[in-house]
Amino acid sequence: MKSELALVVMSMVVLGAVPRNAAAQTASSSITIFRVGGLPTLTFPGVGSSTFNFASGTQTHGGGTATGSASAGQGSITAFASAGDFGSSNPNSIGSMAAHSQASLTDSFRITAETDQALKFEFGLRASGSVSTIYGTDRWVGGGASASVEWSVSLSGSATSTGKVSESYTPELIGGILLRKLVRTETGLSFTEFALVAEVGNGQVGQNFSLGMSALARAGYNKGPVGVVMSGTADFGSTLRWLGLRSVTFANGAPYTGAFSITSASGYDYQAQVGNCPADFNVDGTVDDADFVVFVAAYNILDCADPAMPANCPADLNNDDAADDADFLIFILAYDEVVCP
Repeated sequence: MKSELALVVMSMVVLGAVPRNAAAQTASSSITIFRVGGLPTLTFPGVGSSTFNFASGTQTHGGGTATGSASAGQGSITAFASAGDFGSSNPNSIGSMAAHSQASLTDSFRITAETDQALKFEFGLRASGSVSTIYGTDRWVGGGASASVEWSVSLSGSATSTGKVSESYTPELIGGILLRKLVRTETGLSFTEFALVAEVGNGQVGQNFSLGMSALARAGYNKGPVGVVMSGTADFGSTLRWLGLRSVTFANGAPYTGAFSITSASGYDYQAQVGNCPADFNVDGTVDDADFVVFVAAYNILDCADPAMPANCPADLNNDDAADDADFLIFILAYDEVVCP
């Protein structure tokens, strides 16, 4: 889908002094797999820390499988869900399964500048992914498949930027024949690049901003006749991602070129420009074995301060000054995607 720029303005007016303390970052993720036939719901909680959290889970019954993964932290959200019955005649196959993958993070940052005038700080974000379903015959024979992803970003509790893409199948009678019909809906910003604007009333006084990001991927199937595939995939693994500072202007739109600072509670640098594919170390448009070799070399060194570490510590994907297991979890998600979004 062709990207378009959507601008969401979120502001707060400074009234006197602003508290300098800010809430610490929290990151969470989880996978839930629902099964019919009296089977219990399965929950796979996230692991990691308050700055990066990762979850994964899968379940197979006969010819049906449901799986999911999710992560949150350091300006990025991922969520992936897939569920399908592949036409098996296995008597142990169950009627339906669904996977829900969710992730969220909260953080806060403070902006100050050397001017006492009002400023606007524009930050870029990108939501990218895909939603697809399979109904293995043209005619409606029962069963079904569905998939959806939805996400939201809010700044300081003001207007929330949201998007949702979903697909499912329904029956449709055409010429006396009951056929299957694909229904796809897109609401909000969908998959696109957009911006948030933080308005600071007085640069010298400063302003605190609270940030919230979340995503939910869902996929499910209802079993059809033997030999008919029913599946759905919701891939938000390409992430809801913070892209960094785009511009700083005065209220009248004139560029501001003076000094300023943006400091976050988590330590994440919300000002820094983020590439479209940070795990693509050799910048060839893919995350493959060549990038894995680079990552392993840095992983074996570990400490970004070690003189042996390559310049700028590129394998430190979560910006915590080390190339460790948390970075491996981020890298492996990109490696599974192969092609950069």
